Amino acid sequence: MWGLRGSAGYGGTSGAVMPGLWWGLCWYALAAGDRKGAGWVVLACAFGYGFGGMHGYGQFMDWIRGVFAINRQEGVFLPLNPAVGFMWWAITGLGWGGFGGIMLSWALDRKRNAGVMVVRALILIAGWIIGSWAVRNFPQFVFPHYSPETYDLSVCVDCRRTLYTLPTQGSFITMLVFSLLFESVRLKWTQVRTIALSALGFGIAFPLANLHNAYLTLQITYDTWKMFEMMVGFIGGAMIGVMYLVDRGAIIGRWEASAAQTLPERLAGVNLAILLVLGWAGVNCTGVIGKDFFGLIEGHPFMFYAGLPSVVLPGLVIYVVSARNLITLKRADGTVPLDTKPWVKLRSSLMLMTVYGVIVTCRGDTKITATYIIIGGMSILLSVILQRNR
Repeated sequence: MWGLRGSAGYGGTSGAVMPGLWWGLCWYALAAGDRKGAGWVVLACAFGYGFGGMHGYGQFMDWIRGVFAINRQEGVFLPLNPAVGFMWWAITGLGWGGFGGIMLSWALDRKRNAGVMVVRALILIAGWIIGSWAVRNFPQFVFPHYSPETYDLSVCVDCRRTLYTLPTQGSFITMLVFSLLFESVRLKWTQVRTIALSALGFGIAFPLANLHNAYLTLQITYDTWKMFEMMVGFIGGAMIGVMYLVDRGAIIGRWEASAAQTLPERLAGVNLAILLVLGWAGVNCTGVIGKDFFGLIEGHPFMFYAGLPSVVLPGLVIYVVSARNLITLKRADGTVPLDTKPWVKLRSSLMLMTVYGVIVTCRGDTKITATYIIIGGMSILLSVILQRNR
């Protein structure tokens, strides 16, 4: 579902949380019957990989083609080594995948000490501040063709995105490095491995998915952005699958299998993540329907007045009913029975995501719409095969 990013209504984080939720639910469906704790993976993936949506990278498409835009409207450009563009694509992937891996590594920590969790959070805050500060104060080491005159927005009118993006990249990379160092010092190799594999997977995915944009654009008629985004999802998602297999082999024997899960794990880790992500996506979709099908301007109250009752309220009712049922099943030790319907949650979420994708693209490129339908159908079929072979 990574390809839904960039579609109308699903830019930035609002688009990235959807593939994050999908990956988390895949992991949960595969692991829910093995051990408690798997539910936190859903929340971690949804908002870990979703938060990476704060990255901006539109200008890198020019950079990998050897072009640095000064004033595109007037045709003013500077030459740039394409390797610089691919380097920044890799940095984007490392930071994005790294943050998702950090959140996932927390979910996989079988001993969640409150003090350690606070320190981890403070490390992320420090990394964000220090990384951004370093890039802004030493731009000569980071920004291509840097000089104060070149990056004066009255001269380089197309530099605004770069001035915002690169400090953000610095923040994500610094958070990644600080987190790896912290877990390494504590000898938490499961956490180190999870963070490193996730960062590496996306660090490879972003430049690799853009090779066709640099060298094959004229030979490909499919939307190049969508092709890039779907390839990132495929490659990055494959690495998350590898991470699951590694985690299962390395940890399952040391974690006590339990016929129970904690109540917060189910209420917040799984059900709340589904409600927040799909509710958010549904409201976005409602706004697109108003614009594309009814000609309403962006920001029209239709998004609220139609989106809230049609999307959020039904989801909230389902969540409340589910929460009530879980609470009545709660045991004296604070646990509830294992989730018996993880695959249903996975398939239902995927079907709804596919519907959203079709709605927001059907007035545009029909090839993209057809791709969503095909990928959604194949994914549901694959989930059936996986469940039967467990």
